[in-house]
Amino acid sequence: MKDILLYRAAGVSAIAAALLHIPGLDTAVGESRVQMLYFIIDVFLTFAVFGMFAAWPRFRTALGTLGFVGAIAALLIIRTGPRLAGGAEVYDAGATIFTISLALASLSLVREQGLMRYAAIAWIGSLVVGLAGKALPVIFLGAIILFCIGFLLGGVALLRIKRA
Repeated sequence: MKDILLYRAAGVSAIAAALLHIPGLDTAVGESRVQMLYFIIDVFLTFAVFGMFAAWPRFRTALGTLGFVGAIAALLIIRTGPRLAGGAEVYDAGATIFTISLALASLSLVREQGLMRYAAIAWIGSLVVGLAGKALPVIFLGAIILFCIGFLLGGVALLRIKRA
C-alpha cells in the first residue's frame, strides 16, 4: 500500500471514530447494538493511531512510541479485559490508559505545525478535563468532546498529507 493511501484511510478512520464517539449516540443505537458500535469505534481508533504513528516522525520518538504502544495496549484491554480479569469490568481502566497514553504521545506532537499540533493539544486537554471530571462530573462531557475534536483534527491532517 502506498503511504498516501494509508494516510487517507487512517484519516477517514479518525474522522469516523470521532463522529461515532459523539456523546449520546450510544443510547440512540439501542442497548442491543451498543457493543457493536464500540467495537467499530475501537477498530477505527486503532487504524487512526497506526496511521498517525506512520505519518509523523515526531510521533516515533521515545515518548511518542511509548504513548502509541500504551494506546494500542489500552484498546486491547478494553476488548479482552473482561476475559483476562475474570469477568471484571475494565472499560474505565482501559479508557483511562488510552487517554493517558494519547496525551503522552501528544507531548511529542505539540511541536508539529498545523492541525496535528491542535489535535495533540486537544488530547492533552481531554486528559486534564477528564481527570478534573472525576471530581466534578458535570465537566466530564468536555473531555469526550476534546477527545473527538482531537481525532477530527488528526483525521483532517492525515487527509491533507501530500507526500507519498
